[in-house]
Amino acid sequence: MKKIYLYDKMPSNLEENGIPIIDWCDLPEITRSCNNTFSFYGNYHIQGENVKKIRRKKYIKAFTENGTYQYFRIRSVSKNLNGVAITATHLGYEANRNFIQSLHIPNGNGKQIMAKLKESLAFSQPFKYESDVESHHQFTVNQANPIEAIIGSNNGNENLSSICNAELDMDNYLLNLKERIGEDKGFRIDFGKNLSAIEETIDDSSVVNRLFLVGGVPDDTDYNKPQIPISFGYLSVSGVAEEDVQIARRENSECKTIEDLKKWGQSLFDKERIHEPKVTHEVDMVSLENTLEYQKLYKNISTLRFGDTVHVSLKNLDIEVQERMIEYVWYPTICKYKSIVLGNDLEMYTSSIDSQVTSVKQKLDIRSEELINAVNNATQWITGNKGGYVLLDPKDAPERILIMDKPNAKDAKKVWQWNVNGLGYSSTGINGKYGLAMTRDGVINADFIKAGTLQGVKIRSVDDRFIVELFNGKVRFIRNKGGGKEEEMVAFTPKFDIETGALSGVGLIHNPGYELSLSSKATDGTFKSVIRIPKDSTAENRKL
Repeated sequence: MKKIYLYDKMPSNLEENGIPIIDWCDLPEITRSCNNTFSFYGNYHIQGENVKKIRRKKYIKAFTENGTYQYFRIRSVSKNLNGVAITATHLGYEANRNFIQSLHIPNGNGKQIMAKLKESLAFSQPFKYESDVESHHQFTVNQANPIEAIIGSNNGNENLSSICNAELDMDNYLLNLKERIGEDKGFRIDFGKNLSAIEETIDDSSVVNRLFLVGGVPDDTDYNKPQIPISFGYLSVSGVAEEDVQIARRENSECKTIEDLKKWGQSLFDKERIHEPKVTHEVDMVSLENTLEYQKLYKNISTLRFGDTVHVSLKNLDIEVQERMIEYVWYPTICKYKSIVLGNDLEMYTSSIDSQVTSVKQKLDIRSEELINAVNNATQWITGNKGGYVLLDPKDAPERILIMDKPNAKDAKKVWQWNVNGLGYSSTGINGKYGLAMTRDGVINADFIKAGTLQGVKIRSVDDRFIVELFNGKVRFIRNKGGGKEEEMVAFTPKFDIETGALSGVGLIHNPGYELSLSSKATDGTFKSVIRIPKDSTAENRKL
């Protein structure tokens, strides 16, 4: 049994042990996903010896899957019926308190770029910025926090991990941008069929097994004449039958010779594995451990570490694919996995460090028999037979709607979330991942979509005070006045040209009597209006 330690502040010696906190209501958890989450959650007993010492901004040290102790800073402490729920983020995210005004690197490898990031910080911190990425890249940061610049939104610019096709590893004060986390030890596995502890998703919609390649203009080109880039057709994967051929065009202007172009094209097959379907296996390690016939499988999977490669046999497709551990939930006190995710599509797990609905590409599967079953199942959920709790968050100026299986958001696992960016469902808590999502760019992502024909559908989300309605091209936010009475507050609606009747855009319509504001969230959790339309603003007397 490993202990978890509490600190008032970060010790100068990271090996130093703080105050042991052992009175947990249930097993604490560490969650980590590639280029995204690295967090701690625990529910400490309300009568625990050190309950009064647990406060925001203190630090926790816990044992992780790679055999090291890692520090986490407590972000929130909230009481529940039998304990104190603690949420903390990895120490590495403390670097995000810093700021970079402006940085442009025209050409540098990973080590050089990370060094420039550290040089450009607004104030000094003890973090080390390192990298083993040898390839050279151009990189720009404009008014962004450092972690945001590396794996987040980078203020609208492409982040560093995306540019370098790399992964950020956090080891306490070390921020290390790696070409890859983990190893390929040749581990092979056959999940077989009908394993209830393992959920398999296969998407072959993006498979490419034959390439038409386009490069750049050769260096000896006469620029007084029309410039024609080199091209090569076709580079193929061997052993693909004609009925399974899928051709795609790929371009790299840095390749100036056919040899370089073919070498780069082959790397798309060898490294990026574009000829393989996108696969994920979500493994419930607790269920697997307690199933006698799968003890050997459990023992083998337990030896994997974050980022490691697994060669998985897909019996249904008669192929073998390479997957990596890209997400896990770990019990730090008993040193066991609660669950892991294996996959070969890292983009599904790369997102902004801010909470958001994650876009996930999955295969559509529409069948008549399954549609009937889906309708019966949906009826039970929608009519309330299986329970649910609705929360406007935050209460006074809600920026999202949460519909959950538990009254406390920290304890909830099955969550619907609706905010200005979209609607999504998570089976692992409010922080995702959101495997089912409808985002504001018009994309619906789902494990399976079961439907006949969807046309002219009215969608309403209703509680005793607030309604959100999607119908006839409009999204309306409505006050529920009770007794069947409703009053529109704000609506997104199409705009049409008065003369031609042609669609010209989208409008946000404010109704008098209600305030409309665009706010920014402060570090203390409060909201400050950036733009506000007051209640008494009308078309005749406009106010801002």
